[in-house]
Order: sequence, then structure tokens, then C-alpha cells
Amino acid sequence: MINVGVVGDTGRAGTLRTCFNRMGERARIYGYYNYGEKNDSNYVYYETFDEMINDPNIQAVAISNYFCSHTELAIKALDAGKHVLSEVTACVTPKECVELCEAVERNHCVYALMESHAFLPTCVEMKSQIESGVFGPIVYAEGEYCRHLRQGGRGRNQECNLKARNNGS
Repeated sequence: MINVGVVGDTGRAGTLRTCFNRMGERARIYGYYNYGEKNDSNYVYYETFDEMINDPNIQAVAISNYFCSHTELAIKALDAGKHVLSEVTACVTPKECVELCEAVERNHCVYALMESHAFLPTCVEMKSQIESGVFGPIVYAEGEYCRHLRQGGRGRNQECNLKARNNGS
């Protein structure tokens, strides 16, 4: 059984709980860091990220918070010997990509990018219909996922946007 520590309090943290619950004896969520509700005694709630990655009961970390902090947290977790699952693309700059790849190679851990939208019910249903031949032979198709992003952002989102615009500095 792989014990996973989840970072973040986004709506997807709840989705992660559902996914890991379906994995049975293969993996489970062991604890949370930076998570709002701390009312479920089935989980450990960590006060700091370092506390979570230094817990010998944790073998992997799922990062589900602001994208611009994924690289830093992923590298820290990898350096602690933990496997990492990033909810979204981790890197903002090419330099961060190199640093993340070097951390994976240096620590011989697994880093995986979790793009969950391929498993949305609408996408799964569309795939099923295509495979069943409902549309006939597919010659060309496009799909799109639209996310509402407020112009300018506030707080941490604004910091992420500035970081991206300034090439990570």
C-alpha cells in the first residue's frame, strides 16, 4: 500500500480522495497539508510541508495547490525520497523544467503529471460513443476545455501570473 500525502485545499483535493478511495489496497491518502477541513480522524493533518515529507509513513505526495508552487514543492518532496504526482503542469519556466528533471534523476523517484480532464464524465462518455461507432468513421475532431480565469487575478493567482510574465524571477 502506498501512503500518499496531499498538498492543497482546492476542489480537486476532494477528487483525489475519491480516486484514491477507488484504488483499494494499492494506494490511499494518508494525510493532508494545507487543507481547510481537519475533521476526519481517518487522516493525519500536517502543520508544515516539511513535516509531511519527513513522515516515514508517506511514500508519495500529490500536489494540488497553486501551479506556481508545484516545482518548488515537487523538488523538495523528491529530495526527501518521495514520489510526486502534480495535479497540473508544474513548471513556469524552462529553468524550472530542468531543475525538476534533475531532481527526479538525482533521487530515482517517480514524478507524474496528473491531467484529470481526460477522465471527466463528459470526456469518458465521448470516448465511449466514438469507440462504439455512434459518429461513424472519425475523419477530424477537436475538443476543448475552457476555464474561467479572472483578468488580473488576486493574491496568489496574481503572484503566479507575475512569475510567469517575468520568466520565474
